[in-house]
Amino acid sequence: MNLIDNLKSNISASTILNVIVQIILYFIGVLINGKIIFACWRSRNHNKSWQLHILCSFSCIILFAFNIPFYFSMASPTLSSITGEWICYLAIFMNAFFSMIILMNSLMVAITKYIFVVHWDKALVYGHEKIQWTSVFLSVLITIPSAIGRTAMNRNYNTEDGPLHTCFGKELKESKEKSDWQDIPFGCFSENLDSNEPWSYIPVVFLQIFCVLAHVLYVIMCCNLPEAFFYYQIFKTTKR
Repeated sequence: MNLIDNLKSNISASTILNVIVQIILYFIGVLINGKIIFACWRSRNHNKSWQLHILCSFSCIILFAFNIPFYFSMASPTLSSITGEWICYLAIFMNAFFSMIILMNSLMVAITKYIFVVHWDKALVYGHEKIQWTSVFLSVLITIPSAIGRTAMNRNYNTEDGPLHTCFGKELKESKEKSDWQDIPFGCFSENLDSNEPWSYIPVVFLQIFCVLAHVLYVIMCCNLPEAFFYYQIFKTTKR
């Protein structure tokens, strides 16, 4: 049975209605983000964080352009049996990468403002344009390892009630004998690794450490506490 037949046999009226609403909202979002991109481009000579705003808007457009057809295709119970598992891993990476770009955008804007306001003399020496593009580069550089870690540990996304559970077509079963490294926080255990093979714990441990660090980085970059610190320093400087 091909993908079209699978969709026909599993699709429902509520699914169609849901997709129609999402498409309408998506085009509204594209219109809004398009205006943001256009406004940032026009004011780029006076806006010190225009690159970050454009990056965030493009990320929103790309992410939902991928997710709407992908989640609609989840009406097919085992999408990976038709397309291969690459589409499932691509979905994990796309959601991890672009979601973090969007979530940490306000923090990167706060850091950029902090540099220009609090350390204006150093910023003038280094160059305003260099600082702006460095902020964009760091946003991408910080996000990539987190996205790779989440993709490698696909079990975090492959939950029983999640769309990627359907994509992989797997049934997640608890192992009768749980290894010690399966108890690491954040659910950082990958079913892709066979812990029964000799010395297999070595790559497992390294991937567990990588996964935990990626989660910690995600929490730090996406919570409001670092952002509040930078704005506090900005306000303190402007009151002098």
